[in-house]
Amino acid sequence: MAVSMDIYTTQLKKVKKLLQANPRGMSVTDIAKEMKLSRNTTAKYLEMLRISGCADMESIGTAKVYYLSHRIPVSTLLNFSSECILVVDSYLSIIQINKKFLSLLGLVKDNVVGKKADSLLSPMFPEINIAAKLNEAINGKEHKETMHFLNDEKDCFFYTKIVPSTFDEGEQGATLILENITDRVYKHNSLLEHRDRLEMLVQERTKELEETNRLLKKEIAEKKKAEKLLKESEERYKKLYMESTPWTSVHDKKRDHSGGE
Repeated sequence: MAVSMDIYTTQLKKVKKLLQANPRGMSVTDIAKEMKLSRNTTAKYLEMLRISGCADMESIGTAKVYYLSHRIPVSTLLNFSSECILVVDSYLSIIQINKKFLSLLGLVKDNVVGKKADSLLSPMFPEINIAAKLNEAINGKEHKETMHFLNDEKDCFFYTKIVPSTFDEGEQGATLILENITDRVYKHNSLLEHRDRLEMLVQERTKELEETNRLLKKEIAEKKKAEKLLKESEERYKKLYMESTPWTSVHDKKRDHSGGE
């Protein structure tokens, strides 16, 4: 197996050298003749180089012309990113890591590259089987989720992507991308707390208004009751007065008549 892999790697390097020597591009047939390989084998190597981003392909008529890609080194691109990025091979060994991720870990590159990713990441995310997710990504399954860990006694939150990756020689790996969303989460939580406080104030104010309304209704009801009692009392006294008035008039007349006699 080791010999086969060595031959495979050597052949890929030869194909890359051929493309480098022919910047205008070469067809599969041309490369197969130069390499003394079958078209199928040559096409397989070229496809591997294309998938890994080392070669580009352009269709001209019925022919497929391949030429070497001119790329900025991955390590340079990684350091331009505002996200924390870490790349592992199929054995979970770290082969690339950007400055942002090193800053998060508080380590230098020489102490990280070549180490097993799970040994560094498991303490950060103890509740998640990070090794299993990396292995799944190596096998083609992408993961997206929010993770958090305690950093300097502060909860930090990251939107995490673990994506499958293919390297120059066709080897499979995985890339871990962490987007720091801590400020966003705290702002969101702050807004939720503010909303909860407002809701609580609204509920308290509503209760106060309901109580005020209840007391007002009670006061109105008592006032109506008092007015009704007063009216009934006035009518009762008026009735008594009306009933007593004729008797008083007759009595006075009799007294006046007696006095006259």
